[in-house]
Amino acid sequence: MKNVIALLSLMILANMAYSQDDKKLRLGLVGASDFTWFSSDRPEVINDGVKLSFTGGISVEYQLLDNYYLLTGIQFNTLKGGLQYTGDSIPFIANETLIWFNSTQIGNDVTVGHTLNYVEVPIGMKLKTNEIGYFTYHASFGIRPMFNTSAVADADQLSLQDANINEEISFFNLGGFVGLGADYIITRKFIVSATLRYNPGFTDLTTNDAGRVKDKIVMNSIALQIGVTF
Repeated sequence: MKNVIALLSLMILANMAYSQDDKKLRLGLVGASDFTWFSSDRPEVINDGVKLSFTGGISVEYQLLDNYYLLTGIQFNTLKGGLQYTGDSIPFIANETLIWFNSTQIGNDVTVGHTLNYVEVPIGMKLKTNEIGYFTYHASFGIRPMFNTSAVADADQLSLQDANINEEISFFNLGGFVGLGADYIITRKFIVSATLRYNPGFTDLTTNDAGRVKDKIVMNSIALQIGVTF
């Protein structure tokens, strides 16, 4: 995992050095507040509401044509979500210990809050309008490959707090994004942007080891992203 992060960081640094001589390549800083929720394909595992999450990192835009840009970069995400387990005999690994959720024994449905950290390398396209006064408007879309770096959970019914659930969470997760936004041109070298994005999940963020319950949990979010490019 450390090698992956180091490689991605070197790629971004190489882009930064190259951008000094190429006006088509612009770098920026981005941050977002994400309203995140989980969804499950099993009726006994239900979403426990929308959670506030945060993302931030470096953005890279490369101009392909007059109004078409390639988007990439590197982001560091702390994403939260909750699941309520309402059925019996559902296995869950916390602190390297297998727990069987059983509402009959516990007396209540089990609610587990997840905090997942990822390194993300988005890949997409950005379509911009021509300048209208000091503004340009844009639409963007693409995919979000994400690599899990840590995963912890809380469950009051089981007296779990910041429990290690790395074995529950897949190392790789893939999502998408579609967004609409606007850029405010302060100078040609300094632009402030705001984007409203919908980020659907594509792949199962949990593991399905042999003998485990076969389920699919995906992570979705709506995010307000603020950025500056140079």
